[in-house]
Amino acid sequence: MPKTVAAEYLAEEQTLKLDEPLEGVADHARVQVSLTAGTSVIAKPWLDLKGSLPKEAIEEWRSSLE
Repeated sequence: MPKTVAAEYLAEEQTLKLDEPLEGVADHARVQVSLTAGTSVIAKPWLDLKGSLPKEAIEEWRSSLE
């Protein structure tokens, strides 16, 4: 699943310095990175909640709409 993270590019060291550690990624793991230069990161913390609601709650909500 794609994930957007903020990082600072350090040209002399040829590294990206992440603002925070990557959960679920092992130390020294190889990762693929896509870059979009000149854009700012827009935080969308509500996306972290996707899939967190129990199925029972979803069904209860759906039945309340009928």
